[in-house]
Amino acid sequence: VVDFPEFEWNVAEKRWDPMHHPFTSIHPEDIDKLGTEKSGEVRALVWNDIDCEKPEMSISHNAVRVRKKNADNLVRGDRSEIIITSPKTRASLRKIPIPQELIPLIKQHKAKSIQKCFKLGEPFSGETLLFSQCNGKAMSGPALNITLQRLVAKDIGSWVTTHTLRHTFVTRGAETGVHMKVMQELC
Repeated sequence: VVDFPEFEWNVAEKRWDPMHHPFTSIHPEDIDKLGTEKSGEVRALVWNDIDCEKPEMSISHNAVRVRKKNADNLVRGDRSEIIITSPKTRASLRKIPIPQELIPLIKQHKAKSIQKCFKLGEPFSGETLLFSQCNGKAMSGPALNITLQRLVAKDIGSWVTTHTLRHTFVTRGAETGVHMKVMQELC
């Protein structure tokens, strides 16, 4: 281990959040070697990626946390940043259907996103992230999962992550007869 685990205090949650996987730290020069994490695709979604008319979403970016070059000389919370990159392979570029039942929820979320931009004094555009921190910047993976948990905990009573939803999507597709090759290309 060269880059030891580092944590930052999450004021809102009153707990320590890891700044990267406990055994690795991504250096900017190594981003092109990085595999795509599926929650990174969700965290990189912008409003231009959502088409409520078709209805589908385009996966065309990935959010990754990288260690800053002079991280050892920086204050703990400033040692890394989340950046939006292109997917590692062309196969990662894809369109995923959105269930019609989610369209009203997506539109409600967009209205809240517009309000958030207004409060921040930032213009809302198609390049505004769907899921962002209070300051408009990309969320970390754990923060996205905590947000997701808050949305669904009272309805299902168990822990849900973006990874859990991915597995559920594949399982439900298989149960309804969707060919596994189709599921592989969607996920």
